[in-house]
Amino acid sequence: MKYINKLIDAAMIFVLLSGTVAMAGDSKNVELIKKFDAAWNAHDLEGALAFYHDDAVVITPDGNTLRGKEEIAGWEKSLLAGFHVESTGFREEGSLVSWDFTVHSDFFAGMGVNPVKGTGTAEIVKGKIKSFKPAFDQETTGKLVVSQFFQMYDGGVDFNEMGEKILAPGFMAHFPGQPAMDVEGYKQLGAMFRAGFSGMKHTLESLIAEGEWVAARGTVTASHSGEFQGVPASGKPVKLTFVTFDRVVDGKLAERYVELDALGLMMQIGGIPAPQQVSR
Repeated sequence: MKYINKLIDAAMIFVLLSGTVAMAGDSKNVELIKKFDAAWNAHDLEGALAFYHDDAVVITPDGNTLRGKEEIAGWEKSLLAGFHVESTGFREEGSLVSWDFTVHSDFFAGMGVNPVKGTGTAEIVKGKIKSFKPAFDQETTGKLVVSQFFQMYDGGVDFNEMGEKILAPGFMAHFPGQPAMDVEGYKQLGAMFRAGFSGMKHTLESLIAEGEWVAARGTVTASHSGEFQGVPASGKPVKLTFVTFDRVVDGKLAERYVELDALGLMMQIGGIPAPQQVSR
């Protein structure tokens, strides 16, 4: 009997030690994601695609659904330049693996947001990715939405399209000395600026996010090519500074506060005389 008890104790110790060893290492699914990351970091598009099932589905951070390797390849190719990902905090629940990521990419650098941070979730079936959903955290999302707004504005995107994609239904904008504007009022203001200035370009010099709020500071350049505030087109180049404070909710601008060098703008186009230098 004592011999049998010793065998049982030894077997239990072996099981416990075996379990400890298994837990100390990465599971097959976590190892697969790490190898998937390595292919991305090597800028190996074909290597990364090899981790997917042929009918895999990817839901991108902006909500687009990609089905099959051909659609997924187009998305991955756009991100590969300068790409580097670091993944940590792996979690598993059945066939699902979740983790936190930090990504550097030329694509995001072009939007003034680099790196981007968020979480990834993948379903692993028979050693390959069946579905993959990367999602940005709140602060990254806020920065990207603000940057996208300025890019769409400078690109001449129709205001109705901008409103649908960027502005929340209850959006409100605030300018010093002006009543608050809703979506329609803000569209009208944007149309007035576009009518008075061409070649407008916003350059973001800093983006800082905390929770739902994003602070942006930068400069805007343009040519005074049309009437603005009663001042006829002068053809003069203008450059002014701006600061915006935006609240981003569910991936859209819900509220905006704007500080703009309006006095400097009017002086540059000749609407207000520039201060005279005092001779001594």
